[in-house]
Amino acid sequence: MASSSYEARRRVARPPDVVFDVIGTHVYEHHPRWESEVVEVRPLTEPPVRVGSRAIMVRREYGRRTEVPYEVTEFEQDRKIAFRHISGPMDFDIAFLLAPAADGNSDLVVQIRATPKGVFRLFTPLVARNLPKTSERITSQMVALVESRP
Repeated sequence: MASSSYEARRRVARPPDVVFDVIGTHVYEHHPRWESEVVEVRPLTEPPVRVGSRAIMVRREYGRRTEVPYEVTEFEQDRKIAFRHISGPMDFDIAFLLAPAADGNSDLVVQIRATPKGVFRLFTPLVARNLPKTSERITSQMVALVESRP
């Protein structure tokens, strides 16, 4: 099955613990603030967020509302959080990796892999073409949100 991958790298003007608080520890409440297609995230498991935590991401795209179940597949406090979609027309995995950088900053790496399934494999070229642009937009919005925090 053909998949599309993309990796974004950013220097974030906040230390890893502050970045991780937004994109890891409190991901469910903050995610709709950095990705406009996400209407809400409803946790299915009790806090705190950890490996095995599950949630429903409610999305509005192209005039359609969809619910996407996903789970946390990796969780290392202040270092890494990864997710995978549990069902839907595409296998989708995303990981956020953090490392300390000079002057109290962080280096953020966002790794994405998307593999359309079934009849949606026909859209693989479209996914491959749109993934970088969409990923850059969302990553930039995420960084702006983190950097706007005191």
